[in-house]
Amino acid sequence: MALGDDISGEAHEIIHELRNALGLVINYAALVASDVRDQPAVLADIAEIASAGRRAAELVDQLAALIPSDPG
Repeated sequence: MALGDDISGEAHEIIHELRNALGLVINYAALVASDVRDQPAVLADIAEIASAGRRAAELVDQLAALIPSDPG
């Protein structure tokens, strides 16, 4: 196995962990938003958190596209 394969494998593992963490942020924000519908200021803050999470997830997807696929 070449060094590039090692780095690619590590990068895929990191991307997987980032996607898991961002999924938690996005889904937890939705859960909290359902509890604060009567508090517009808090709801707006939660919406910003969810939006930032989705933007970060898009960036992770873009990074993932730059990394060669695991041939195995």
